[in-house]
Amino acid sequence: MKDFLKRVLEELDFLNTSKADLARFLNVRKSTVYSWFERDTIPAADTALKIADFLNVSLEYLVTGKKDESKKSKTELSDFEKNLLKESAGLLPEDKVELMSYIEMKKNLYRALRGDNGKIAIVKDC
Repeated sequence: MKDFLKRVLEELDFLNTSKADLARFLNVRKSTVYSWFERDTIPAADTALKIADFLNVSLEYLVTGKKDESKKSKTELSDFEKNLLKESAGLLPEDKVELMSYIEMKKNLYRALRGDNGKIAIVKDC
């Protein structure tokens, strides 16, 4: 059980997100999520599957640690990421800080708009 929770913590850390964010995604109280870690218990199978979805990993990985080799590694950069690095290389340090601030703002906006199922909620103007 500890390995499951350890991998959940590692993935939360990797995504720079929190147990509270996970609780919001699962539509459960923060205390529920915290209790899994305090009591070293694995949540019900359907909830564990939702956790895997939130973390963008397989349930098999969370339970066994076995990685699906058919999926792209987290350390492998997409073409977009490579291009972003290339384009940002020539920026002044203060411009890089501004770019990172913008990215953080967009991530926070995305999280605020994300519904319980992790999808963006579309809001139409009346």
